[in-house]
Amino acid sequence: MLPPDSRPSRPSLSFREYRFLYPWEGVQDDYDRIYKENIIVVGPDGKEKSFNSRARPNSRAVVGGALGDEGKGRIVDNTIEGYLGNKKAKLVYVVRFNGAANSGHTLEEPSQNGEKGRKASVHQIPSIIFYKKEVIGIMDQGEAVNIEDLMVEDEYLRRMGVDISGRLFCSEKAIWDTDISRAREVFEEIIAGKKLGGTHRGVGPDYSDFYARNSIHICDFLGRNWKERVGSKYDRFEKFFRAFGVELSEINVPDFRRIKLGRIGTAERPVGAKGEFLARLEVARAWLLDQQMVIDTFRRHQEIFVDDEVGVIFEGAQAIGLHPWLGTRDDVTSSDPSAYGISSGTGFWLAENMEEITAVIKGPYTSSVGARVMLTQIPLSKDIRGLSELPTCATYEQKYASYVREEAGEYGTSTGRPRDICWPDLTFIGYNLRMAKADTLVVTHMDIAREDFPIAVCTHYIDASGKKMIYQPWLRSQQNLRPVYICLPGWDGEACREAKSFKELPLRAKQYLAFLQARTGVPVTAITTGASRENFIQL
Repeated sequence: MLPPDSRPSRPSLSFREYRFLYPWEGVQDDYDRIYKENIIVVGPDGKEKSFNSRARPNSRAVVGGALGDEGKGRIVDNTIEGYLGNKKAKLVYVVRFNGAANSGHTLEEPSQNGEKGRKASVHQIPSIIFYKKEVIGIMDQGEAVNIEDLMVEDEYLRRMGVDISGRLFCSEKAIWDTDISRAREVFEEIIAGKKLGGTHRGVGPDYSDFYARNSIHICDFLGRNWKERVGSKYDRFEKFFRAFGVELSEINVPDFRRIKLGRIGTAERPVGAKGEFLARLEVARAWLLDQQMVIDTFRRHQEIFVDDEVGVIFEGAQAIGLHPWLGTRDDVTSSDPSAYGISSGTGFWLAENMEEITAVIKGPYTSSVGARVMLTQIPLSKDIRGLSELPTCATYEQKYASYVREEAGEYGTSTGRPRDICWPDLTFIGYNLRMAKADTLVVTHMDIAREDFPIAVCTHYIDASGKKMIYQPWLRSQQNLRPVYICLPGWDGEACREAKSFKELPLRAKQYLAFLQARTGVPVTAITTGASRENFIQL
């Protein structure tokens, strides 16, 4: 429980609501209690559960609490291991309910006989790859699925000796993504004359078509007249692009095969003429039919919902900070990455059914990839990949950001783009946790720290008149605001990697976690202390 002096003075507000509305109050008290008196409260004791009455046992949602890339995949992986290892579940389903090929999760195989396991990154496939028949993945109706890319992912895994056949299913209602959508995304940038922050994976146009009631779905791809439908769409956009002097066939889109199998950072290929385009899709369709993975997922959910011995983990892509309405608009994603997206993304489950909603954030910093510029973003050229590449006149902030980018490998899983580095922003994170209805908080990358690198943590903002402000969505809401920081001491990241329990963590790391929990009101229940699978501490 939190100390009495940190409780809200207004009895009508819960502690978490009070922290959200008045993030500037009690900052110094929390700092003094934690860093001077060494009163450290971290963990789930006395936590306020968001949902209880309709919770279904062995169900959990894992969502991003910042701007994506927080390490959700490995938290899903650890949850699977917990369900099976503790015999809470005889079978586990991992359900992707949003996003598309623009997301990515890096996973590590469990160590065997002292040897570290293999690592692999997947994009559309849920985090099931290093398990066997007891773990099943579903790409549900809220996900936009590119079958050509899915073929490449499957081949990539098979080359590693990983076979997921019979364990991966796709909703017949999932949106079918093709090169037409990807070309449209590129076309928009050509017309705008600037980058718009997308990944060129066609996600925006896919969901745009869905809301315009003009989308094509996986069930349509498997229908007899699929060539007519897709061919007609090709003709329509070819004519439209030509009106602007652009040839659809010549637009370059990401060449995922060369990127994934050739391990090239970025690679492109033209969409190609209509016949070539349809021929590629025909190969993908034959592969999809052979896999027998397309099912009525609604009925599958009916079956597993009533069996409490089946674990269900809902794996969010992107993060609340990228929510189309609640995020950093205009640079946002196109599907609902919150736990509330589970309803539309599955057509069956409710957020209220979750036994636990977990938000994941990076601890000592936040990363961002895209066109947005956050208030706490550290100015650093994307060409800088480490401390050795900095000019002698570099600021302390730039040294910290370049250290983080190099040490944590802050480059996009799907795109390879260097990520921007931001100081932790507690009013931004607090907003996201509130809107996500997060029960618990997992803090990753706790090893990306040094004793000689203090961490500036933003507690709130002030406007031009000096008025204290909290975070609100849309980038335009951040105009003319200035972040207010408290400086917290760094810690030994290497000692973090060696820790096997919370008790063994460096004191400054424990204090930092206690400060995060005190300021957000959300209990920290697990942390990661390194890139390896075993660098995970459950609280």
